[in-house]
Amino acid sequence: MNTRLFVFGGVRMLHRALVRQPLRLSGIGLRSRSFGNTAVGTKDFNFAAASEGDSILHGSCRPGYGDNETPRGVDMALVDDWVAFMQSQDVKRVVSLLGDDELEWYDGDIEQKMRDSFQSYIRVPMFKGDAKSKIIDAIEEARASEEKVVVHCSGGGGRCGLALAVGVLSTNPIITTEEDVKEAIEGHAKSAGVKRKVDIRKLSNILSSGNAAGSK
Repeated sequence: MNTRLFVFGGVRMLHRALVRQPLRLSGIGLRSRSFGNTAVGTKDFNFAAASEGDSILHGSCRPGYGDNETPRGVDMALVDDWVAFMQSQDVKRVVSLLGDDELEWYDGDIEQKMRDSFQSYIRVPMFKGDAKSKIIDAIEEARASEEKVVVHCSGGGGRCGLALAVGVLSTNPIITTEEDVKEAIEGHAKSAGVKRKVDIRKLSNILSSGNAAGSK
């Protein structure tokens, strides 16, 4: 057999296989769309519980997170991947912290997609109005219903960490200080392999004024 033809034929077969079974860039890293019924790994979509032992409150990055922060830069197929993953983790409720300008990154109606896919969806921009009360209400409703809720900003680090801190302080009687909640959230994030940040100055501003305006 001609060795060159054998190698070339193998390459063509591999190419056809890859074309027929493409991998998708979904949030963070290359991964398949099959998630199963258990946690794939905490680094998927920067997803993890807010603190150790919390079975209700979780954080993550936004649907389609990546280098695509341009008008209509996010393919809605990536949103489908995020939704499928959250549903595989039994998430029933979503609290989005995205601003109006960030919605323009999607090439479809991201809010309608969330409303159609989850039992509850609310968007709470962090820099206007009484964001604190809306976040607390959404998390308290999730705890009362014993339904998992995921809070997301863009990357799932800064704003998400602040909102999780607000939620933990309002619903966990053991964690009562800003320093304690920072340690609880950032410590658990490190052990879970995800990224969270709780800026004490920004958190104090939210707790006192109701939103993060003036604390960027």
